[in-house]
Amino acid sequence: MPKSTKLLEDVQGLLPKKGFKPWHEKVPADLLAELEEVRRQYRSGALGGTKTGTATALSKALQARGIDIGQRGVEKWLVAD
Repeated sequence: MPKSTKLLEDVQGLLPKKGFKPWHEKVPADLLAELEEVRRQYRSGALGGTKTGTATALSKALQARGIDIGQRGVEKWLVAD
C-alpha cells in the first residue's frame, strides 16, 4: 500500500516556486566581492570600457570560472542600483 500523505503536504509540494535568485546572488562571497569591485571601477570610469564591452568581457571571464551568464544579464547588473 502506498504511503499516504496529508492534503496540506500534497498542496505544499505542488505550489509553484516564487521566482529565482539572480545569478549574482548565487556566486561565492569572494567572487561577489570581486564582481562588486569591477562594477565600482566601471561606474567610476576607472575601468575604461564601454557598458557593452565591459559586460561582454565580464561574461566571458565568468564563463571561464563556470558561471554561465550572458552579456545582457551582466550588462543589466552593471547598471542596476
